[in-house]
Amino acid sequence: MTVLIALLMFCSLPAAPDSPDYYSPGSILLFADHLFREQDYLRAAYEYERYVFLQSEKDPAAPEVLLRTGKAFQCAGDYDRSLDIFSTLLNNTATDRIRQLAIYETGVTYFRMARFEESLQFLRDQPGPALMPDAGRLIGADLMMLGQWQQAEEVLDGYGISSTEPLRKIALEGSSMRRKSPLAAALLSALVPGSGKIYAGEFGDGLNSLIFIGLLGTLSALSFHAEGVDSVRGWIYASVGGVLHAGNIYGSIVSARRYNRLQEQALFEEVEKVIPQCSELSFEP
Repeated sequence: MTVLIALLMFCSLPAAPDSPDYYSPGSILLFADHLFREQDYLRAAYEYERYVFLQSEKDPAAPEVLLRTGKAFQCAGDYDRSLDIFSTLLNNTATDRIRQLAIYETGVTYFRMARFEESLQFLRDQPGPALMPDAGRLIGADLMMLGQWQQAEEVLDGYGISSTEPLRKIALEGSSMRRKSPLAAALLSALVPGSGKIYAGEFGDGLNSLIFIGLLGTLSALSFHAEGVDSVRGWIYASVGGVLHAGNIYGSIVSARRYNRLQEQALFEEVEKVIPQCSELSFEP
């Protein structure tokens, strides 16, 4: 009797639900999206490719997934694969949204490769209606990375980018940045040793040059005054001082250029921060 009751209770239990098919295209896509959010970009790219391979080319989700594939390869640093995929989308997809995103992400890929001229040229070659507003920002960023600050301002104005936006502020700062003239630095150091370096912001080096070259000049003058024009010490001091003075003039030119480069480099880093990273996608997986 006990066995019969147990058997009846077992038969009355609800059937266990079917286990999920982890190898189905839907599960593969969910897993790929999970990997992307976890920043495991290369594995995510391979899973997206597996989904596209398993699904028919007529699958309406295929272009979207292919876009995610290209983005995942871009985030993983495999820029060549990324460019190939975006090119395939542009050649085979008629959907405006997908095409706009593929255009933008192609420009971003070139940007991440520090190929700013190619990014700029590619975006400018696209028909105007095909460009989304973010592409206008990217064009401005490319111009800034090429040191064309005023042109970047004009482009951002043309796209209606507000003056309160970070990218526009960086463009304004770059175009109005006070640069040091290498010629002025050279002339200053020629007149007063070390003054060109001080002008270029290198106060310590400038002061040292002024003291050391001035000291050699003073020793040379004193030696000539005491021993006449044939003074060996006088000529040694004068020769060493002359070489150092010439080097200081050249060094002042280098310092002015370095000052300008460092100023721009700080702005370049700000520009790179504004362009969305992989954690700030233009589309959501």
